[in-house]
Formats: sequence, structure tokens, C-alpha cells
Amino acid sequence: MLFRASTLVLAVGVAAFASFAPVFWLFGLPEVVLLNLAIVVWLSVGIGVVRSGRIALGTAFGSSAVLVHGTLATLWVGWQAGFGYQVLVGMLVQALFVPVSLRGRGLAALLCGAVYIALAMGGADAFPDQLESTQMLVFRAMNLVTAVVILGAMGLGFSQGMDQARIDRNLAQTAAEQALRETHAIVEHMAEGLFALDADGEVRAVNRPLRTLLDLGDGAVGRSSIPNALLDVAEQALADMDLRHGEVELSGDRIGAAIASPIGEHGGAVVLLRDVTTAREVDRMKTQFTAVVSHELRTPLTSVLGFTRMIQSRLEQRVLPHTDQSEKRTARAVDQVRTNLDIILSEGKRLSALIDDVLDIAKMESGQMTYVEEPVDVAELITRTTQAAAALFTGEVALVTDVAEATPTVSGDFDRLLQVLLNLVSNAAKFTDEGEVRIEASLVDENVRIRVIDTGVGIPASQCAAIFDRFHQVDGHASGRPKGTGLGLPICRHIIEAHHGEIAATSEVGKGLTMTVDLPATSA
Repeated sequence: MLFRASTLVLAVGVAAFASFAPVFWLFGLPEVVLLNLAIVVWLSVGIGVVRSGRIALGTAFGSSAVLVHGTLATLWVGWQAGFGYQVLVGMLVQALFVPVSLRGRGLAALLCGAVYIALAMGGADAFPDQLESTQMLVFRAMNLVTAVVILGAMGLGFSQGMDQARIDRNLAQTAAEQALRETHAIVEHMAEGLFALDADGEVRAVNRPLRTLLDLGDGAVGRSSIPNALLDVAEQALADMDLRHGEVELSGDRIGAAIASPIGEHGGAVVLLRDVTTAREVDRMKTQFTAVVSHELRTPLTSVLGFTRMIQSRLEQRVLPHTDQSEKRTARAVDQVRTNLDIILSEGKRLSALIDDVLDIAKMESGQMTYVEEPVDVAELITRTTQAAAALFTGEVALVTDVAEATPTVSGDFDRLLQVLLNLVSNAAKFTDEGEVRIEASLVDENVRIRVIDTGVGIPASQCAAIFDRFHQVDGHASGRPKGTGLGLPICRHIIEAHHGEIAATSEVGKGLTMTVDLPATSA
């Protein structure tokens, strides 16, 4: 349809301008005849372009041909009549018509064309003395044909623009609907339950796994249907504008782990809920198994260490004094026995410490660890720490303390807190070759903050959170240094959290590490 209309409009223009050529020849206007023939050629090229399938380009040919004629006609009529304003307005209209037509501004192009037609049609009446009646009739007829071609070209361009805009809108709508369906399918088939809150705290989206986890059915879901524990996690994420974690009890003695994330500038939050009952049961069984095995290992290990010490004592007191060590082979055998006994004792003590750590963390994770609640003087706690760790600082590393005056007390188990500080200080000493290890204490925002700062090798910043995981070892940062059990810092974290505090690490490779412990102050 559009192809035929475009061809018809351009064909009318060819016929009109071709028929006017002999008339203007009779009027003695050869320059107008040449202009008409040029426009005929140009419109014919436009027809060929349209027939090749490029309708928009062919329409542009037609518009440009008519514009050439219209511009010259407007200027000629205005100049002959002595109307300078018509010349200026005609040039302005023609200058505007080209860009607005080619940019698909159909209504603006239509307005420019209407103004041009009014000027051209009115130009013949502006100077009746200069034109004979026949010339005026021909001039009006030509303007009328020009108007038809202009309106036809603009109508085609506008129609095509509207069609293209409609196609673009339909494509965009189809793509948006497809993306929405895909997003909905993804959300509905997630393994985790999901619900979203808007900025006002109202439930806006709920997927099927969440309905299953919370036994919500297929009805509408509001705030009253969501457990308070889940809403609390979402509100904390909104208040802090950060990720927040929580737990919720599900039906059938199940446990759900929730993570809430703020949506950001749009407001609201998204909460994911996952059933971790099986995982928690597996962890409980692993912890129980570890505790049982560790406990069963302790008895024979105690016997091994006891008999090793007895053999070492009897060897030194009763056997070796009566052994002739003048022979080299005998002397070497004695040294080897002594070395082997020392290794058995050393490794036995290390294994015993590992068993103690495993039993401790098993008790902590199962909630069976008991703590003594008493006022703890932080200055005394740090003094005891430095006394117990003094043997670790005999080389080029100094142990320095800096306790602020009037540092308040904290409530907790003195021995367990001492265990935490000793672990932090011994780790610092282990990975520091020169400089100092500093213990600081001060009051910060109603918390007693204790920091252990070293000038050692440090660790990558990305590992600062992972070092509190069980059995985690930072790769490569401590090459050639004694390896720990990987349980010391997890135990420290459990102890501090049991005291309602927080522990964190900050570090940079080659620039040392800082361990920060915050404990609630009990007096100011």
C-alpha cells in the first residue's frame, strides 16, 4: 500500500511538472522550463528508488525536488512583488522543512509545508499587474500541484514514520514482555524463596518456593503472612543499607537462613530464604563426630606423652650414665634417641593442643561452652597477656602496650578473654620479624576497643574475613613459618561473640595486620 501510494505521488509530480514545461516556454520563461525538466528527472529517479524497495529514500527524492521548486518560486514571487518578508519567511520555511522531514517529524513538516503553500498561493495575488490572467491561472495551478506533491510526500513520510514508530513500540513491548516472562520464570524456579518489600515496607513480590517454605498457599501475601524474623532482617538491611543475615524457624522443626539486600535508590529490600535444616544437621553430626573422636584420642595421647616422659627420664637417669659413649656409633645412637623422644613430646603436645581446640570449638558451636560472668579490668587483662607472651619477644621485635586512662571494665570470662589476647599476640609475634607488636585499649562509642597491631608480613585484604573460618590458612603469606591448626581465630571469634562483641581484621601485604576487638563497656 505504501509502495503504491509513494509511486503514485511521485508520478503525479512528474506528469504535472512535465505538462507545465511547454506552458512556461510559451510564456517566454526558459529558466522555469529548465527547472521543471530538472524536477521531472529528479522525481523520476525518486520513482526508481521507490520501486527498488527503498520507500523512505524515494520519498526524500520527491520532497527535495519539490523543495527546490518551492524555494525558487517563493523567492521569485516575493522578489518580483517587492515583499522582502516573504523572501525571508520562504527561505526559513524551506530551511526547516528539509531537516524536520528527514528526521521523521511528520507534524512539524506538515506545518512547514502548509506555511509554504499559503505563501506560494498568495504570492500570485500579491502583484496582479505583473502577471496576465492566463499566467496567474497557470501559476496557481502549478502551486496547487506543488502543494499536492508536498502534502503527498509529507503524508507518506509521516505515515511511514508512524508505522515505523508503531513497529518500534511493538518490538520494544514484545522484548519487554519477553524479558518480564523470563525474569518471572527465573524467580519462580529459584531454589531459594524470595520476597520483596517496597519503600513503605509492603510486600510486592513473592515466589513459589517462599510460599512452600512458609506454607502460605496461593492467596495474596501481606506483611502479616511473613514471619517477624524475616521482616526484621529486611528492615535492618533497609536501615543500614547493607546486607543482613538472619535465621527463622520454619514449620516442621526446620530452620531457614535469610539474607536481605537493600534495593538502593528505588527503595525497598529483597530477601532470600533457604532451608538449611539438612546442612545444620550435617554440621551438628560432624561436630559431634569430631568431639567424640577428639575425646577418644585424648586418652591414648595422654598415655603416649606420659610414657614418653617416663622413658626420657629413665633413659637420662639410669641408662645413659651406664652407657659407654666413647664409641662414635654409640654416641650417634644416643643423640638420635634423645632427638626422637623430643620430637615425640613436641608433636604430642601439638596434637594435644589441636584436640583441645577441636573440643573447645565443638562445645562453642553446640552451645555447651560455659562462661563466667564477672567484671574484667582491661588493664589487668593486657598486663597478664604481656607477662604470658614475654617469652615470645626475645629478638628484634618489641611488645608495646598503650592503655588509655580510665578505660572501663567489661563483663565476661577473664580466662577466655585472656585466651583470645594470647592467641592474637602469639600470631602477631609469629609473623613479625622486626618492628613491634602493640596492644592498645580505649573507649570507643560505649565499647572497649582492644587492638593488636603488628608490623609483620600482613595478609591480602580479601582474606581478612576468611581467616576466622575453621582450618583456614592464608596461602603464601607465611612461607617457611610454623603452621597453626587453623582453629585459633575461629575460637577467638566464638568467644568474643559470646561476650556480645565483635572481632575483625584489617591488613595489607607487607604492612602488617591489625586485629580489633570491641566489647561492650560495663562502666564509664
